Amino acid sequence: MNYKIEVKQVVAGCVASIYEAGVLHIVLADHLTIDFKDVQKIDCAGVSMIYAWINLARKRHVVLKFEFSQAVIDCLASYQLEVS
Repeated sequence: MNYKIEVKQVVAGCVASIYEAGVLHIVLADHLTIDFKDVQKIDCAGVSMIYAWINLARKRHVVLKFEFSQAVIDCLASYQLEVS
């Protein structure tokens, strides 16, 4: 199953609705790829959302993968974080 993030900015003002949609996908999937390739800006709320999804997927034994844009990769690196 795939979930594409349709917005260009994953920031505090829009994270709640994106998070809820991601949770729904995780609950319904055995394998899920979340596509951030069109995201041009992400803040700490977006990064926290990613890690919340990772924790939920682990608890539910869902194989979770991500496809990140360079902006998301750079943001994660600025926090010295990696998502494998």
